[in-house]
Amino acid sequence: MKRWWFHIKKNPSGKYYFVFSDDDGFILVSKSFSDRASLEDCIVQLRKFSDISQIVFNGKNNLYPCMQVQQDNNNQYFFQAIGLNGQIVMTSMPYNSKDECCEGISLLKQFSREARIADYT
Repeated sequence: MKRWWFHIKKNPSGKYYFVFSDDDGFILVSKSFSDRASLEDCIVQLRKFSDISQIVFNGKNNLYPCMQVQQDNNNQYFFQAIGLNGQIVMTSMPYNSKDECCEGISLLKQFSREARIADYT
């Protein structure tokens, strides 16, 4: 049985981020957070709400929480987890296709609740 992880890391500029992955490799990388408390709040919200969050494509949604899929200027896809209050909880790394992006969301929704935390800071 695969184990899932939130790998907490710190980038060279001192900001926190996490990599959500299984034992075989990474699935998604979060945006950077200026402080550890914000990162931890993000993980708590993902664990609580990701399994009930609907997926929304290219637009605003009035139902929260949700996972909002968007396409950037380089034709890559990314998603943002939107919390109960309508605020962005996390932003994913870019994906080459909408299908890859949706697969990342699906895995996060399915496994974030039981994922372990590994601290590399």
